[in-house]
Amino acid sequence: MAECSQANRPLGFPQDKPLAMAYVPWQTFTDIYENLNEAYLNGTIFEQLTLPFYGKKGGCV
Repeated sequence: MAECSQANRPLGFPQDKPLAMAYVPWQTFTDIYENLNEAYLNGTIFEQLTLPFYGKKGGCV
């Protein structure tokens, strides 16, 4: 399993945040599913949150 390090952190990750301090970027959602059945099947009403699942375990890649 790969070690987490500064080199493989996501772009835009703040370096100066204290340990265990949550950082959540501001998000705006504009595209909402009109079909509630489709939203239910995708698990969200926001189209931007419908993302592909590649079946990998969490953690650093």
